[in-house]
Amino acid sequence: MLLSLAIALLLFHIKRGNEVLRTIIFMPIVVPLSLSALVFMWILQENYGLLNFILRDVLKLSFLAKPWLNNGTTAMGSLIGVGLWATVGFETILFLGGIQSISKEVLEAAEIDGASGIKRIVSIILPNLRETYVLTGLWAILHGLKVFVEPMVMTNGGPGNSTLVMYQEIYFTAFSNFDMGYASAMAYILGAITMVFALINFYLNRSKDHA
Repeated sequence: MLLSLAIALLLFHIKRGNEVLRTIIFMPIVVPLSLSALVFMWILQENYGLLNFILRDVLKLSFLAKPWLNNGTTAMGSLIGVGLWATVGFETILFLGGIQSISKEVLEAAEIDGASGIKRIVSIILPNLRETYVLTGLWAILHGLKVFVEPMVMTNGGPGNSTLVMYQEIYFTAFSNFDMGYASAMAYILGAITMVFALINFYLNRSKDHA
């Protein structure tokens, strides 16, 4: 959320080349997540991956090269990085829409009163994004509960169980261990948690429409 908010503020204030920057930020949204995961598998591969090649051969920083997806201490961080790359554009859209919905008269009045730059962001823009904070927060929670593709494609939950997520646990319990009863119970609990947040999201959107 913080990264998306920072990018949205940057896009709002940058006038030159704004369209190009928006395209770069939003492009990952239209790329299938499974394809993104396969590309990042190659980038993060230990021996012939692009990242380690740049660190070892280009920057001569061999001590920073790591088995990113085969090390329990770096695997989850790598998956989080891929998840951020794939989803930060969507939350940026939400924040940018919230910023652009602020009345121009309010922004102009603040500038006339001497609130410009950082002061305008802190005093005017950020306080007027309360609803956007709630919506983006709920969306982030719902998306976090549904994470499956990245760990399934890139690490299969490993090494060990260091990147095992809830959806994978349900999948493995049902189709590897064939314990359908336990898998169904976990699925119902996860579905109930997701439904609670979805209802909160619906309620907030409905309240906003009525306002």
